[in-house]
Amino acid sequence: DEVLKLTDGRGVDRVYDPVGGDVFAQSLRCMALESRICPIGFASGTIPQIPANILLVKTIAVTGFNFGYYAGWSPHDARFEQADRVLALMDRIRGWCEAGLCRPHVDRTFPLDRVPDAMHALLERSVTGRVAIAMED
Repeated sequence: DEVLKLTDGRGVDRVYDPVGGDVFAQSLRCMALESRICPIGFASGTIPQIPANILLVKTIAVTGFNFGYYAGWSPHDARFEQADRVLALMDRIRGWCEAGLCRPHVDRTFPLDRVPDAMHALLERSVTGRVAIAMED
């Protein structure tokens, strides 16, 4: 409801969803006509079921993205053939971060000697944002 209110009922053009589950379903309902949604993970632990009727009525495109394809973590290792493209995109993202355009939500910060605790927090899904490791005191 809030997204539709902020967009005067139009909805959003793009959604990049790392959560899945209910968040994906809610995202579909606040999308504009001829928009795109890209599932990039399932942090909720639930892989969304995609209702084709909503895709049809709103002309929504669903495009998956597997970074592992570009990093060598998937059945097809494309990291060498895609290296120039990935480096260019990473430089663009780095620029956005340096300009303050990307502001990730850091839920918890752990000192370096507590990396196992940080991993446990991630695996237990007890954080709602990023977990950061402080390299210094």
